[in-house]
Amino acid sequence: MVELKVENSAPSYSSPERELLVAVLQRAILDYVGTGQLLSSEAGDWLFDEGDGDFSFAWVCGHLGLEPNAVRSNLHRLRLGSKRDKAPLRVLRRCA
Repeated sequence: MVELKVENSAPSYSSPERELLVAVLQRAILDYVGTGQLLSSEAGDWLFDEGDGDFSFAWVCGHLGLEPNAVRSNLHRLRLGSKRDKAPLRVLRRCA
């Protein structure tokens, strides 16, 4: 199982909207590294799309204080190691 953690050194805040964005991002990541080819492909399309419109990957990351390219880099590592490495990988890191 993939464990997703949002690391943050700044004080955290929670709101229903933030929790929804976290859930959307987590679902996309789980679908991307999962075994279902169709879901993985669709999630990958969203995760690696360069658009910045409302509810795009970059938009969600921005609202969560995450650096999209850093998350994408970690996703590549996660996908490559997901079958051989069972240790959790910290995919999400907040921007400083």
